[in-house]
Amino acid sequence: MPAVTHAYFADVSASQSVVDDRYPYQVLSIKSNDGTIEDPNFAANYKWMLGAIQSGKLTFGIVYFYWETNWQDCVRIHEQMINANGGLSPRVVSMIDVESGNGQITGDQSAALNATYNALAQYHGNTAARVIGYCNPGNGDLNTLWPNRPSTLSFIYPAYGTDDPSLPNEVAWQYTDGTITPPAGNPIGAPPFGNCDMNRSVKSLTEFAFACGIDSSTPTPPQPGGGIQPASINKFKSGFMGPVSSDVKDVRQQLTGGRDQGQYPGWPQLGGRSLTDGVAAVLQAIQNRPPG
Repeated sequence: MPAVTHAYFADVSASQSVVDDRYPYQVLSIKSNDGTIEDPNFAANYKWMLGAIQSGKLTFGIVYFYWETNWQDCVRIHEQMINANGGLSPRVVSMIDVESGNGQITGDQSAALNATYNALAQYHGNTAARVIGYCNPGNGDLNTLWPNRPSTLSFIYPAYGTDDPSLPNEVAWQYTDGTITPPAGNPIGAPPFGNCDMNRSVKSLTEFAFACGIDSSTPTPPQPGGGIQPASINKFKSGFMGPVSSDVKDVRQQLTGGRDQGQYPGWPQLGGRSLTDGVAAVLQAIQNRPPG
């Protein structure tokens, strides 16, 4: 059996620089919001992500947010940020980052987390596979905060040392935070960020994408607002606006005797009057006609 070619990718936020074309991998994960706080690098990072998806440099992108118990606000801000910066691409995945932090989130949050998952799946056109989770099984977060979770929900798991292949629905492994020495042969960072959170898929790139609801074998679909070329616009204008312009000129000529704007000579048979002025003159003559 041929060896799996792992897909490496960074996940970054305002703690790193803005991404640029030096980024070498085919997947990238960027933060949108930390609870209700918007990540200041998101707009620039997401713009690059959409362009890289469109050009084929990226196979797909992940946009994640740090989950808090006011999950409706978290989801709303996540969606608003995407919508305001180019819109949702069918090659973008949403990730719910679930962490207890310093005891800020405790206890079974399954009901709220599952509601978050369902809301995001609806945002992705009811494509639930395009919603994935991030949670740490090693410190107990996974089974404490989200013990009752969708059976098909894919996860990226952090584990600085050795990956556990028995973890449920694992699609990728975060093996370093940029400070912990990674297992031999795995990069500790990526240009242009330097050392940062780094991940590798547990599947091939194609399988990783498919598990996230993306068929990477199909051509990259056009992005919202980015697929209309000038030639198409000109063809539309000539095909649609040409007849409209001709109709406008016909109406102008019927009313004023001239087809072009600024030329209103009137009709010779109306004494150089427009249609409106000719009718008015006839009405005036009728009104001024002597009785009998």
